[in-house]
Amino acid sequence: MLRQLIDEVKKQIGLSKINNNAAAKEISAVKKEWLTEWMPKLTSEEIPLNPYRVIWDLNSRLEQTKTIVTHESGRGPRDQLIPLRSDNSRGYIGWG
Repeated sequence: MLRQLIDEVKKQIGLSKINNNAAAKEISAVKKEWLTEWMPKLTSEEIPLNPYRVIWDLNSRLEQTKTIVTHESGRGPRDQLIPLRSDNSRGYIGWG
């Protein structure tokens, strides 16, 4: 179904009008801004460790393409996984 939808969009608007570079640049800029704001939380040396630091450190040690991360249900754990990144399209299973 998704493939048919993509093909139809390409047919209706034309492939030349699809500009992935602009979207990629915008995503990169937003990510850079977010990291600048959040880096103090992600690398904080405070004791006890904050959950964002734990996720940041864990994420830097995971083998991204071979790891699946999940969490217990609830808003807290889900919100704390904000810094999680995954190079695996099925690398995160969220609840909620």
